Amino acid sequence: MKSWGTRVCLFSGAAAVVLFGLGIVAAGPAQATASVPSAINPVGLYNYFDGGIITEGGAATTITINANGTFNLLYGTITDNGVWLLQKRTIALTVTSGEDGSAGCLLMGTLVHKGINSSAKQGPIDCQAEFGKTGTWYAKVPHHVR
Repeated sequence: MKSWGTRVCLFSGAAAVVLFGLGIVAAGPAQATASVPSAINPVGLYNYFDGGIITEGGAATTITINANGTFNLLYGTITDNGVWLLQKRTIALTVTSGEDGSAGCLLMGTLVHKGINSSAKQGPIDCQAEFGKTGTWYAKVPHHVR
């Protein structure tokens, strides 16, 4: 979790405001992605793994990252929603509403060839205030999509 502080520092003050739900969601991703090369695009469907930090009981989980700066995390019959920001290859996702009380969880990641983070190099997830948990996560592009 040492890289947590380094990754958070990459975001500007305006981006940080959006992450914590205090700003205008639509302004965050448009500003953050303006300098990102077109080859780096997180939009899409992924298989999501976090070892039970947000998800429960090993349910099959997907995360859909939308072009409008929002995302949906679906596990079992529970859906969480949030906003995301991208700067270069670093992505930050904040859960803004969740059926399980996960609103406020913050996920940090690095875009890689087949997803976000990897099983070998997982990114930090902080749900300390929500569940008293921190941990790691990754998301990979499903085989049928690659």
